[in-house]
Amino acid sequence: MSILADKPTRDEWTMTSQARKTQNMCKTVLSRFDDWLKLKGTTEELFFDAIRGVNESQRARIVRDIQNYWLETVKSRSAQTYRSVLIMWFEENGCPIPQSKLRRFARLPKPEVPLKYTPSKKEVAALINTIAKQSEKCFEDYKLFFTLLSCTSMRHGELLEVKGEHIDLDQRSIRIPASQTKTRRERVVFFTPQAKKMLQKTLDLKWIKLFRLHQSSYQYQIDQARKKLGIFKTEKDWTMHRLRAWCSQVIKDNTKDEFGELMLGHTAGNKTYDHNVSKWKKFYDKAVPDLTLELEDKA
Repeated sequence: MSILADKPTRDEWTMTSQARKTQNMCKTVLSRFDDWLKLKGTTEELFFDAIRGVNESQRARIVRDIQNYWLETVKSRSAQTYRSVLIMWFEENGCPIPQSKLRRFARLPKPEVPLKYTPSKKEVAALINTIAKQSEKCFEDYKLFFTLLSCTSMRHGELLEVKGEHIDLDQRSIRIPASQTKTRRERVVFFTPQAKKMLQKTLDLKWIKLFRLHQSSYQYQIDQARKKLGIFKTEKDWTMHRLRAWCSQVIKDNTKDEFGELMLGHTAGNKTYDHNVSKWKKFYDKAVPDLTLELEDKA
């Protein structure tokens, strides 16, 4: 009797991962693999018996045929994920294929990357007004969060970490500690007089975070407002990051591209401008009229 374990069944192999999402992906890939086998008029057992006798290059060409079949109905990125799972199933059945062979004989087309959508001033204002109206309890919180997001160029993760001690109302500025930035560089951003009025109403203890809701709460509000406004993800990619993109574009239009990069926290801006915060504020103020939105007050 052999002490070697038999190869796992499909169900056993699918359940080797404890993550439900991975299990479902394996089932999907095997189902699509079955569709291809049916198209070729063969079974999985006969298929693997046949390709065990061919070299790795020929196996890679077979994978190319399978992925081309998938590309008729799915995008390149999905086909790439399916292929990764299928290669693991091939290995379980004694048919390994090196990545070098796949790169040579089964190269996938690069995924299409559409130009990301940047909203207009009117759309940003409509979004914030709609979000604020959705929750009477959190009206001021949502209104302030999205207003600051649309006039500071901050990342939403950076804004969620802001405390009262980071805010200078006189300078209309927020200091972002290096520990909270993506680039690990401390930086200063500015906000509009409109945002200042909102902050004066809500700013309390300096050591307490300005916003206490989870990131998912704010994204949920965007998703709900997007539906009410008739904006669908297939048409316009409405995420919190798009407000940062809009703010950056307005600043660049009114100043210079390099200054816009500085406000975004990109290293390109640091090479051009010294650390003269007063000078930065004068540049930023040129964009204030275009960054000031027509926002509605609480009813």
